[in-house]
Amino acid sequence: MSVADMRQWFAQEQRDLDKARELRIKEATGFVEAYARGELTPEAAMKRLIAYEDRWGSPLGLASAYPHLSDEQILEIMDKARAEADARSERVRRRVARDYYRGL
Repeated sequence: MSVADMRQWFAQEQRDLDKARELRIKEATGFVEAYARGELTPEAAMKRLIAYEDRWGSPLGLASAYPHLSDEQILEIMDKARAEADARSERVRRRVARDYYRGL
């Protein structure tokens, strides 16, 4: 990639992050405020929260922005979780492929 390409990618990354933040806040505000106004039962609010989590996941993966964690620690937690997830996916992929070829 050229420098111009990299800058273009970064500009789009910023737009995407801004839009994701906007949509997340809008969705979360909607169901939290509806619950606060008594428009949702506790069960309905929990369903909305679960749907939100399913859609968006956690912003920092398995990490959270706790005050006692440094940026480096948060990134380390995120990287470790991603590596573990990738390893699990690879093991499943290999097992499925092995079982498929055994059945031929």
